Amino acid sequence: MRRHPSPGCFALTAITASLLLGAGTFAMAASFDCAKAGTLVEKTLCGNADLGKLDESVAQTYQQLLVSVGSPWDDLVKKSQREWLKARNDDANTAAPGKEMVNALTASLKARLASLNGALTTQNGLRFLTVDRVALHKLDKTDIPADSAYARQRYVRQSRSPVYLLSDVPGAKAFNARMDKDFALPKEPAGGSSEETGSAASVNFASPELLSITIVSDYFGIGAAHPMAALTQFNYMLAEGRTLSAKDIFTSKAYGDIITRHATKQFKKADLEPFAKPAEVRALVLDPQNWALSPKGLEVIISPDSLFPHAAGSPEIPALPWKTFKGQLTPLATKLFGQ
Repeated sequence: MRRHPSPGCFALTAITASLLLGAGTFAMAASFDCAKAGTLVEKTLCGNADLGKLDESVAQTYQQLLVSVGSPWDDLVKKSQREWLKARNDDANTAAPGKEMVNALTASLKARLASLNGALTTQNGLRFLTVDRVALHKLDKTDIPADSAYARQRYVRQSRSPVYLLSDVPGAKAFNARMDKDFALPKEPAGGSSEETGSAASVNFASPELLSITIVSDYFGIGAAHPMAALTQFNYMLAEGRTLSAKDIFTSKAYGDIITRHATKQFKKADLEPFAKPAEVRALVLDPQNWALSPKGLEVIISPDSLFPHAAGSPEIPALPWKTFKGQLTPLATKLFGQ
């Protein structure tokens, strides 16, 4: 999907001796033997020095990640790399030969390099791996005019980016199984698809007791005026294998009025209060699956289109510091967030 991070490139043959030894000859400028370049994409990679260097960087970073994650996670990283190789080629082949193709490959390589560099993260001693997956579904062109901007497009993308917990702690296996289920790549419809979808997870806060995950999802129907987006929070009691409830954080119900007043104040500032019914506001802002939790406080996340018209947008609601809830936090929340 053109809105998702573009895929990078790695030739899935062995990295050549010249790369491993640091040789800089033009014939071996990319991560593969340019003397054997057969496709237009391969020839373009080999014919542009900047692309060749980017390709080498992606290949080296990919190899380093494989070593860092080890077995069995390296198999998943390899699978994602093969998927990206297909998507990279689709990016390039959809573009016109020459400058347009070079630009497409540059964007793909840079995005993939950033993805690989950011794949491993650590928080509070817990180690996480983000794996970017992509499936190409044949574009159903039944309702697409021949002169449409999409006429040259062959595929639509379904992108998923789960985050896995690599640390061997209670609940890790169940959490990772949940990631596999919730971020599984969809199967291709028999007649192809005219929809592009994506979802990506990122860690707000991590501890052996609680994980607070933000999930960004988007949907685009080919030919539509704009994509649709959604933000959801996945607050997960790791050791217990269940989603978080308000009782895990608060000892009384007074938190409800505090959060509701805070959110309503922000809506007034943005002139959005007329669009929201008080009962709907309260139900939404008090749902723990709309809370991003971290040491800086509790932040209510309003997903686009969930409460206000699309054109109105969704206001940012500043995080409420934990000291706002003094005397109302459970022992667990006090332990995790220091109040």
